[in-house]
Amino acid sequence: MLLVSYYECQQMKFIAAPVNFYQEQNALERFQSLDFMGMMGIAGGGIQRRFMRMCNGANLAYTKSVFEEVHGFQGINHIASGDDMLLMHKVAARYPKQVGYLKNSSATVFTHAKPTLRDFLQQRIRWATKSSGYQEQIVIVILALVLFFCLNIILTILLIPFLGWKIVFILVGLLLAKAIMDYLFLNLMSHFFERKQLMKSFVPSFFMHIAYIVFVGTAANFVKNYEWKGRKVK
Repeated sequence: MLLVSYYECQQMKFIAAPVNFYQEQNALERFQSLDFMGMMGIAGGGIQRRFMRMCNGANLAYTKSVFEEVHGFQGINHIASGDDMLLMHKVAARYPKQVGYLKNSSATVFTHAKPTLRDFLQQRIRWATKSSGYQEQIVIVILALVLFFCLNIILTILLIPFLGWKIVFILVGLLLAKAIMDYLFLNLMSHFFERKQLMKSFVPSFFMHIAYIVFVGTAANFVKNYEWKGRKVK
């Protein structure tokens, strides 16, 4: 009903809406929930400000007429994953002011996080490999900047034995900058989704996020095979 009301009021061609995880059982799943809340916040802000567009296929809507007008998945159907965002980019290229985000926590679709580290990494590598098809280059630029920042943290740690303890001040500065920005943003999103208890997992999730970004961001440039819904995709 909320999607229908939003469409009738705003007459958008493409509508993205929030998705989140729930019923977390362990630290890995709580990390995924925090991470995904952050992505939903970035997606909503990017769409509203019209500078970058991200969405999740679990909760979106578009008109049949615009789907046919942009020729559906033609031109992007060679990519195994990412049809949600790639279709949104096609619509946005034609109707940049008619792609909207339904900012309402009651419109959230809930699903489960990946139960194992292997499943989680397979999912995120799959997401990362679709970036080659993005029409909006700003998305790639921002993802690259996040990867570069996290790589700097890892490299700074590795350089401590060679450059001495003075470099520790740089490391502390990098960690503090990321921690403050992440905490403020995720705290805001946890209030929006009414999942404030997840912030208790912020510290371990903070370090897991650095490792995850570096691993997946690097692996996605070399690993082109992954498993998806029981199938091997090349």
